[in-house]
Amino acid sequence: MKSLEKLAYLPYFTIQAVNQLIGGSMASTRLLLSRQEKSGKIIRLKRSDYMSREFWLEHKNEPDFLTMVSAIIQPHSYLTGAWALQNHGVMTEGIYLLTGVTLKHTRSIKNKLAGWHFFHIKEKFFNGFVEKNINGIVCRKASAPKALFDWFYFRSEHPGLNNKDFDLAEDERLNLEEWDKTMKAEFFRLTEKSGSPKMKRIAKNLKEKIWG
Repeated sequence: MKSLEKLAYLPYFTIQAVNQLIGGSMASTRLLLSRQEKSGKIIRLKRSDYMSREFWLEHKNEPDFLTMVSAIIQPHSYLTGAWALQNHGVMTEGIYLLTGVTLKHTRSIKNKLAGWHFFHIKEKFFNGFVEKNINGIVCRKASAPKALFDWFYFRSEHPGLNNKDFDLAEDERLNLEEWDKTMKAEFFRLTEKSGSPKMKRIAKNLKEKIWG
C-alpha cells in the first residue's frame, strides 16, 4: 500500500502511526497490518510495533541491529548476560536468547527476529552499560564486567563453589584470562557493592582460580 511506503525506512512504526496515515477505524488498521504481516511485508516486533521488510533487509547484518530491536521492544532496559558476554568474547558457544534487565516487570517476548527475556532489576543495579544512539533510538548494552555480574546474579549459585578445588571459570567455559586490571577491578567493585554473599563467593573463586 502506497501510504505505508512512508514508514518503510523507519526503524519501527506503531499501529497508531499507520492509523493516522490511512484513517478509518483501528479495527481496519489491524486487519491491514495483519495481512501485510502474513505476506511478509512487515514484521511485528511486539503487540503494536512493527518493522518493514525493507528496513530489516538493509540493517539485519549490522552488529548493533538486535541491540536496537531490544530497545524498541523494551525502551527502559539494557542487554546483558550471556548474549552480551558472547559479544564481548567471554562465551564462545552460540547464544540465541537475548537477555536484558529493566526497571519494569520481568517479561519474555518472541518474534520472527529473536527471543528476549527481560529480568526486573533494582534501580541501584541499573548501571554498567554503554549507551549509543542507533537510528535515533537510545540503545544500551552492558560492559563485559557488568554482563558477567548480571549473568551470575540472576542464576542459582553453582554447588561446586563449596569445593575449594572448584574452578568456576573453567567449569562455565568463560574466557576471562585476557581481562585487564580495570575490568577485573570493575567486576570486584560491583560484587562488593551488591552486598550479595553469593556474588562475593563467586568473585573470590575467580580471583583465586583465574585472576590470582
